[in-house]
Amino acid sequence: MKHANRYNLLGQIPIVGKLFRDFDKSAGENGIHRAVTDIIKKTKTRIIVHGLIKDTIEILKSKPVILVANNPYDFELILLIAALPKRADIFTIAGSDLMGAGPNTSSYFIPVFIHKYIDKGSHKLSVKVAKLLHLGPRFSPSIEHKKNIENIEHAVSKVKAGGLVLIFPEGILKKGSPWFSGIGYLLNAFGRESNAFYVRTYIQGTSHFDIFRLTPIVKKLFSPLNVYFDRPKELPFVINAKEDPKEITKNLQADYNRWIATLEKKF
Repeated sequence: MKHANRYNLLGQIPIVGKLFRDFDKSAGENGIHRAVTDIIKKTKTRIIVHGLIKDTIEILKSKPVILVANNPYDFELILLIAALPKRADIFTIAGSDLMGAGPNTSSYFIPVFIHKYIDKGSHKLSVKVAKLLHLGPRFSPSIEHKKNIENIEHAVSKVKAGGLVLIFPEGILKKGSPWFSGIGYLLNAFGRESNAFYVRTYIQGTSHFDIFRLTPIVKKLFSPLNVYFDRPKELPFVINAKEDPKEITKNLQADYNRWIATLEKKF
């Protein structure tokens, strides 16, 4: 099945189909940030944003940034983009199945192929739907590995060109699972002279039931969602150049978890 047909099929899903089509149209006409903020307004989703002080806002608006976030369910990407200051060059490293999400929407995605994990199952509704509808292309393990290397390099080029790239190292895995090492390879590709920033974010309050935020009556029953931003750090001071990408990934996750622990004390 071609991507266009898969996209048309998604657009026929009850309740969310029209919203899905409108989103892709808006992404093409107005950009991904406007498309997301329109969704947030239409669904009247309440977001409380923490940590966006003046310096952080300025960096997120115009500087090259790698933005890392948790992704335990399905709604986090929309929340995070909505919480960001407006900018045109926002890109997301995402599972390759999202490339079937629409011709305009997919232009903001940098795909990674993780079918060997998807085939083992996932708790996420989006992954189950994508697998059922065969939304993304599939290749042999060796070709998918090669494409992942190429697409990480593509993400690096977006940041070096001044863009902002989102990455969710948990991927489709459950909270607490080891991060995918793509983030280590991504950061390791930058030299000590890089002018990019590393920003940690944490999204709190999402659940398996967030799909009902899109329904007219039930959405009123949901509590606000929280998005926390840490202070940006200059990328050369985040990683140890002597470490390999897998060690970098492990250390980044440990630091991230320590930061989250300080936030959770405030909940």
